[in-house]
Amino acid sequence: MATANITEILKTLEEASANKELLNALTTSLDKYLATQKSELENLEQILERAKSGDLKVKKRGGYRGRRKKGQEENGNNG
Repeated sequence: MATANITEILKTLEEASANKELLNALTTSLDKYLATQKSELENLEQILERAKSGDLKVKKRGGYRGRRKKGQEENGNNG
């Protein structure tokens, strides 16, 4: 939904103008969508700036997190 067909949006808004309730719902939804997109863009810009400055750190999960052996589960050993 990143690229919306503008002509379809305009057509829908024109049709909805006859129905104020639908128009209000559509405009509210579009406002929320724009706010979300702006927020995500700001986050992306921050990540990009941190990457350019070399301050971007990736958190890694350490160690193997596979299944325990049956003997360890029964004895209560954690490792």
